[in-house]
Amino acid sequence: MPFEELDAREMELLGGWLRSAVADWPTRRSRRLAANLRGRRVAVRATVQRAVDRPRRVVLLCDVSQSMQAQAPAYLHLMRALALAAGAEVFAFATSLTRLTPILAHSSAAVAVERATDRVSDRFGGTRIATNVRALLASHHGGSVRGAVAIIGSDGWDSDPRRPWPPPWRACAGARTG
Repeated sequence: MPFEELDAREMELLGGWLRSAVADWPTRRSRRLAANLRGRRVAVRATVQRAVDRPRRVVLLCDVSQSMQAQAPAYLHLMRALALAAGAEVFAFATSLTRLTPILAHSSAAVAVERATDRVSDRFGGTRIATNVRALLASHHGGSVRGAVAIIGSDGWDSDPRRPWPPPWRACAGARTG
């Protein structure tokens, strides 16, 4: 069923299903070695204690441009589910980047989605994917992307007249371009 055909109750059910689906987010093993005071042996107890499973950070960027208007409410529910269950940092973009993490933490899904929709001033306009990824990497939230699972929800339609090169995902990975 297309997202635009879902009524409020069905959208609420979708949001609940998404929250339960991301409840068991993947973890990564953190391994750090620490030498004892004499510097000859590894401090086994401290090393084992720090080698616990830690949840992977999640950064979600969702396109809310004109071409994504039908999918935007479902994406907002997905963003809310990841923010609540996985502690994700969530952003919406069309021509500019808007952080939605604190807004989507509201206890009511309907209120959270309504406030998020109101907060994104450029929704249902053009799309500047690369420009917004660069803006995220350059902002003080850019460090949250390092080592995280980064998800970009978009149809790929980009109206940016000057597409930056290299693509931002290559630039952030430290890839050489030439």
